[in-house]
Amino acid sequence: MAITIYTYSNPYEIHKEPYWASIQNCFHLCVSQTLVNGLCDQYKEFYKGKLTTVTKFINTLYEDWQSDSITISQRASIDNLIECMNFSTIVNDIDNTDIISSLKRNRSEVVESVRTMFELGMDPANIRDEKLSYDQKCIVEIYKELILTNNKFFKIKENFEEKEIDTAIENAIQDVSRGKCDSKKIRKDSIIVHGIHQFTPIMLKMIEELSKYKLVVILFNYQADYKNVYQTWLDVYSSFESKIIFSPKNLNNNTQHFEGGKIADNIASLIAGNTSVIDFSNKIEVTEFDNVTEFAGYIAKKFETAEALRKDDNYIHSALYYMDEQLYAANSEVNNILKIYFPEQFGERAFLDYPIGHFFLSITNMWDPNSQSLCIKDINDLYECLSCGIILEQKHGELISILDKTKLYYDKETSIKGIIKKLKKLKNRIDEIVDDDNEKREIQRVEYFDISNSEIDTMISALRELNAITKYFYDDFSDQGNDFKLFYKKIRDVLVSKVLDVQEIDSEFKNIVERLLQRLNEVKDVEANASFDCLRERMQLYRQQIPSEGKGANWIVRNFEQIDGDVLRKNQNNQNKIYHFACLSDRDMNITRKDEFPWPLDINFFEVAQAPVDWKYQVFVTSRLEYKNFKRYALIYGLAFSKCGIKLSYIKNERDGESELYYLLRILGAKISPYEPEIKPLKQHGT
Repeated sequence: MAITIYTYSNPYEIHKEPYWASIQNCFHLCVSQTLVNGLCDQYKEFYKGKLTTVTKFINTLYEDWQSDSITISQRASIDNLIECMNFSTIVNDIDNTDIISSLKRNRSEVVESVRTMFELGMDPANIRDEKLSYDQKCIVEIYKELILTNNKFFKIKENFEEKEIDTAIENAIQDVSRGKCDSKKIRKDSIIVHGIHQFTPIMLKMIEELSKYKLVVILFNYQADYKNVYQTWLDVYSSFESKIIFSPKNLNNNTQHFEGGKIADNIASLIAGNTSVIDFSNKIEVTEFDNVTEFAGYIAKKFETAEALRKDDNYIHSALYYMDEQLYAANSEVNNILKIYFPEQFGERAFLDYPIGHFFLSITNMWDPNSQSLCIKDINDLYECLSCGIILEQKHGELISILDKTKLYYDKETSIKGIIKKLKKLKNRIDEIVDDDNEKREIQRVEYFDISNSEIDTMISALRELNAITKYFYDDFSDQGNDFKLFYKKIRDVLVSKVLDVQEIDSEFKNIVERLLQRLNEVKDVEANASFDCLRERMQLYRQQIPSEGKGANWIVRNFEQIDGDVLRKNQNNQNKIYHFACLSDRDMNITRKDEFPWPLDINFFEVAQAPVDWKYQVFVTSRLEYKNFKRYALIYGLAFSKCGIKLSYIKNERDGESELYYLLRILGAKISPYEPEIKPLKQHGT
């Protein structure tokens, strides 16, 4: 296995390291797109085509394993397996029906757990069942059954030939350069991997395959002066079967001329227990936000100001370019609120966010596979179906208006057939009183009587059409054995006939539908049959159309994994920019990677279930255990190497509890100042 591990002391001077000449013209993989961007800014040698992300290359190399059609088929296979297995033989105290129900409720996590086990190549014979929870025993049983039956959808490719590796590299180069790169100028005998601390099983499998034919050179930053901080990297990389070659260079405290450098030095000294060298005269100021809503409001004002500057500059750059603060959060959940404020900033609207997308969600919500009919549990689903444009109307909003008038008359009905029957009764009742002017005036005060026969006929016709469309989708669907291939074909048919053929469809939405059709075309030959619930969960497939160029998400608040690349950016606007490190509470900084394991797997499963000697397994588990220390490292790295101003903050009240400022900052005597919104003075009359 040809893997070499090098460190560099200064991210701004990798080109001064002794190995630089041997790697600069090779094919490079980075842990994130921000690191790709930062290296391209910092080093002119990295022209387009030479760098891409690890994820993009994995999607190229393991195209089948990562494809939609495979994941759909895997979900269906596991769904069917859950239904027919008898788990009570391995879990004595729990009814088999309850186990199946639990697994089905969490079927997405079950699939991810099984995929993780296949990617790690776990040997079932080495798994110690007595150490597992009952949920984990069930997952292992599913894993064993898939291996025993030689399930074709759970075969991750191994033992690549060198020409297959070369083809994947060539495809990745052409993809990132959009076919404009002369790949012959890029060396492919060595592959350089940058900045990975949190390894996934598929990343490690990729590195192992590459190392069979290529020299894999792994680089990461290491600063001897901060050895206790950087120990987390050594703990992860010591599991590789390769020696770590340390950089002969040293920063010699050159970071101190950066604003955050002194804070970084003090934190590093505190971690090392070397308190005698801490400079307590260097006061640390921290802003305290009362809650996440207040924090989101603060960011929103910054973003709105940036949007105004962007407009004045004729939209030359994105809004983030004009923000005077770039935010990094130890917990970036605030983006969930910012998505509501600025949805366009987080990528173009997904298909299911449009009214016609809501139609597909609503008919799926209403379909009852047992009765083979629509069951209206939420009237809002009916509103969505009648307002999206799929059901044609004489004038926009006509059907919703009729629904509003008549819904109280049939509010107890849950079937289309029942509603139509009620509407016919309403029509007859209106006909009975049409000749009695006194009764007519009196009864028309009730809203559902103040309606014409033609309106009732229009509603009945619309409901029949809705019923017909729904039956077209689901009439041959039972609770088991549903044909995914047939379903996706029907989705395509309706999108083409009911959406694309409509002349007044706007160009933006038409483009989204066309790219959704392209995505559906990729799964047109999928071999999958499973329960309706499993099919329902796959709605996410057409939530995401193939991304449009330049329409991807630009996160307003980035996570700590983005820091290493962003400090390298040479944005001319950075001179006056502040790097704001947020959510620095004990709770957010000490969060473990537990939530990153799909249910029911947890760190205990990987630590005690088996004790393999395979280096990939050890690296994966160690990197998860080290996530907390990685976040600490990322903060200190950002403070040490950011060339612009620094701001620190935390949120006091979050997730139904009160948090304290990160303990290292408390020990260093950080001054906490509650956030005070800027209040603009009122304009005086006459001024």
